[in-house]
Amino acid sequence: MSNLILTIEAQGKVAYEFAERSSTIGRAPDNRIIIDDPSVSNRYAMLEPSGKEYRLKDFESTNGIKVSGVPITTPCCISKTGFDSGQ
Repeated sequence: MSNLILTIEAQGKVAYEFAERSSTIGRAPDNRIIIDDPSVSNRYAMLEPSGKEYRLKDFESTNGIKVSGVPITTPCCISKTGFDSGQ
């Protein structure tokens, strides 16, 4: 299992545990990583293992995603830097 630490506007830093496989992220209950926050889209993003990193893809969420404070517009690889919900 890996830990994902997100910074969410209403909740601050929150840790989520997830398996080493593709994981959908969002507010909807059918996501592997469920974020109960109105600033997060139902279908927010996909996190996929890619070697020693993870590939993060924003599902064109309303508020977007930031990696190390920088908004992403295309899929990117992340390691242990983490990412922030938009705004």
